[in-house]
Amino acid sequence: MKPFYYAMLAVIFWGSAPVFEKIGLAALPPAAGIFIRSLIAAAGTAVIFSFNKPGWEVFSVASPKALIFLAIAGLNSALIGQFFYFKALKLGEASMIVPLCSTYPFVAVALSILILNESLTVNKIFGICLILAGIWLLKG
Repeated sequence: MKPFYYAMLAVIFWGSAPVFEKIGLAALPPAAGIFIRSLIAAAGTAVIFSFNKPGWEVFSVASPKALIFLAIAGLNSALIGQFFYFKALKLGEASMIVPLCSTYPFVAVALSILILNESLTVNKIFGICLILAGIWLLKG
């Protein structure tokens, strides 16, 4: 299957998730929503991981640095970021919160330039301007 089709499937599943999350958060606090969502995702990941190579032996070959940075990424996105996203989703309109939270590529571009020494190109500047325009439009 071509990468484009995988990306489109990701879009469909990611796009539908906030609707289900908003409904689920009506009766739960954000932290409980994260717990339930993460528990199901972890169980599903364990099943998928068990049937794929390299499987569990990845922990014996991964460097401590790789594990630390992936752990930090997990805490940032799957825990802390998800908590604030669920809090915003519970209190606000999904049609505004989801696009606003989807402006995270702006932060990724800025940090990639600062930390990874990636280049700042005209296309990246244009993309950042579009992201900032989107934030401004949604803020109103």
